[in-house]
Amino acid sequence: MIEITIKNFQSIKKLKFTIDGFTVIVGKNNIGKSAIIRAIKSALTNQSGNEFIRKGEKYTEVKIKKDKLNIEWKKGASTTYKINDQNFSKLNRAIPQPLIDAGFNKMEIGDQKISPIIASQFQPLFLINKNGGVITDVLANLYKIDTLSIADDLCLKELRSQKSFLKTREEDLKKLDKNLEKYKNFDSLKKEIENIFTLHKQTRELQNEIELLINYDNKLKEITKSINKLKFIEKFKIPSIKKIEKDITRLEWIIEKTDNFNNLSQPINKFKKIINITLPKILETESLINDFEQIKTWDDTLNWLKMKLKDQKKLNNLNIQIINKLVDNLEILIKDLEEFQLLEKKFMSLVKETKESRGLFRAIEKKFKEKKEEMSKFKICPACGRPL
Repeated sequence: MIEITIKNFQSIKKLKFTIDGFTVIVGKNNIGKSAIIRAIKSALTNQSGNEFIRKGEKYTEVKIKKDKLNIEWKKGASTTYKINDQNFSKLNRAIPQPLIDAGFNKMEIGDQKISPIIASQFQPLFLINKNGGVITDVLANLYKIDTLSIADDLCLKELRSQKSFLKTREEDLKKLDKNLEKYKNFDSLKKEIENIFTLHKQTRELQNEIELLINYDNKLKEITKSINKLKFIEKFKIPSIKKIEKDITRLEWIIEKTDNFNNLSQPINKFKKIINITLPKILETESLINDFEQIKTWDDTLNWLKMKLKDQKKLNNLNIQIINKLVDNLEILIKDLEEFQLLEKKFMSLVKETKESRGLFRAIEKKFKEKKEEMSKFKICPACGRPL
C-alpha cells in the first residue's frame, strides 16, 4: 500500500490518497488526473524548474510513503528531500542515493534515459514503439544481462587484440626463421670454435713450457759459465783434512796472539804525551821488543803457511763449499795480516818515539839536577823568599 500526499502542484491544492493494488482514477477532463502522475514523477526524478508550482503559492510538496520508504520532496526557491528522516539539499538535478538504491532511477539505453516505472500522459505502451536493440538493452539491464553483454564485448575486443598480436608474432617468427638461416651451420661452427679454444689452450701451455725451457737454458748457461770460471781450481790440490785442521789450529793460535798483541798495544797509545807520564823502564821496553820479535815469528809462520797452500797443484775429490770456506778464511787472514802489518808499523813508530822520549827525559833529568845544584847554592828561594 502506498500513501501519496500532493500540495500546490499545478491545479492540485491539496490531495491525499492511497494506492492498494491496481488503482484507476476516473473523472472529467481538466480536473487534475494527469497532474497526479506528473507530481509523483517530479518527486521521484527531482524535476527542474518551478512552472508546475500552483499559482499564488511559493512551493510545492509531494510525499510518498510505502513500507519502510518515506519520501518527502519540497520544491520552491530551492529543492530539499527528506528520506527516512535524512535530509538532502543542494542537489541541483541529482537524485538522492536512497532513491537510486530503491530502483527509482532512469535506465540509460544508448544515449537515452528511460523510466520503466512512470509513463507520461500520451506515452504509448512501454517499449512497443522502440526498436529491437533498445528492447534488448532494456531487458538486459533489468535482468543484469548487460553484464554478460559487456563481458562479451570485452571478450570480442580481447580476441581482436590477440589476433592482431598473433599476426604480429607470426610475422616476427617469419623474420626470426629468416635470420636463423644464417646460423644453419652453427653446430659445425660451434665445434670448430671449441677446437680453436682447445688449440689455443694447448698453445698457451706450450708457450709456458717454452718459457720454462728458455729460463732453464739461461740458468744452465750461467751455471756453465760459473763452472768454466772455476776450472782453474783443478790446478790446486786440497790438503788432507788433518793437515787443514792443524793449520787452522795454528791460525787460530796466531789470531789469539794477534788479539793479545792488540791488547798490549793499547797502553802504547798513552805515550803520545810522553812528557806528562813516567817512561817505562828499560826492562819493560825490552819485553815489548821481545813480544814484537815473537809476533814477527808468527808472521813468518803465516807466510810459510801461505806458501804451503800455494804450492798445492791439483784438487782431488773437489768440494766447492770447503774451498769457498777456506778461501773466505784466507781472505780474512790476509786482512788480519794487513792490519797486523799496520800495527807493526805503529809499534815501531812507538818504539822510536819511546827512545826519543827516553833521551828527552834524560836531558830534562840532567837539567833538573843542574838546577837543583844551582838552587842548593842559595839558602833562600829567589822566587818566594822562603829559606831552603
